[in-house]
Amino acid sequence: MRIIVEAALYCAYFTGLFMVFGDVFHVLKRRAELGHRLRKKVAEGRKQPAAIVFLGDLASSAFQRDIGGYAVAWALAGLFLLSFALGIRSFYLPQTVLIALMCCGMPPAIMSIAVSRNRSRSSREGMSLVAELGRQYRIHGKNIYSAIEYTIESEADFPVSKKQLYRLLLRLRSASGKDSIKACTDSFAFSLGTIWGSMLASCIRLAAEKGSDISEGLSDISRQLSSAYKRSEERRRMNSEATRMTLFLVPLLYVGTVLMAVYYLGISPGQLLSNQFLSPEGLLFFLIGVFLFVINMAVLRALSNMKLDY
Repeated sequence: MRIIVEAALYCAYFTGLFMVFGDVFHVLKRRAELGHRLRKKVAEGRKQPAAIVFLGDLASSAFQRDIGGYAVAWALAGLFLLSFALGIRSFYLPQTVLIALMCCGMPPAIMSIAVSRNRSRSSREGMSLVAELGRQYRIHGKNIYSAIEYTIESEADFPVSKKQLYRLLLRLRSASGKDSIKACTDSFAFSLGTIWGSMLASCIRLAAEKGSDISEGLSDISRQLSSAYKRSEERRRMNSEATRMTLFLVPLLYVGTVLMAVYYLGISPGQLLSNQFLSPEGLLFFLIGVFLFVINMAVLRALSNMKLDY
């Protein structure tokens, strides 16, 4: 009975102690968890190679969401192995490696097209973005976090840049130090892909790291963008005809050759499809044509959608 009474007294004592200092224990626990998470993020950021960082930035900019570089690398490696396993049954080793490399190179090329389109659209939003960010920065006491938050919530018309700013704000709020802040702003500058975007990212990094006043920097970027807008109209017309010809003429030429083979050469559709996709030579030439078409579209898209820059 004495042991039971002592145990009950101890339980009551520690229960009361926990009830009184429960908030303190909870704060200490959360601080320990946050410190462990931040140290883990810093360690992960330092050990990532440049190629992994590039793949992560490319995928994140293309799909407008955070995607890890290692996930992209593993996906490309799986695509390479799958293409190699399927091609080795019909081709020799050099041809199989070439086909696997082409299949592995198509996703980055397609993501580059998407990134180029997003950069072109966001570059034309630069004037509105910088002006609104500068206005919110002065209104909210030169607090860069509040300025970014209220810029995202504003009714200004820059939808692509708002998504990129939103991702930047989330990353900055979970940043663990100078290196992490620099990685966040570097990713933001990569998604914009312009000189003024790099300057804006540098201003945001200075404000987030040291609390520096970046009002003059934002004003200077606005002045430079004003002069750049005057030269943007001529760039819109560059290579537009070549882009339309490639986009519509190449598929029409392929369909035309198929129709000519069926109606003029007397080849049955089944035999034509068999020669195209089931024979090693036909499949190889088809994959080379598709690969060159994607690369050509990427190059023409990059040339026709020149970014608004200075």
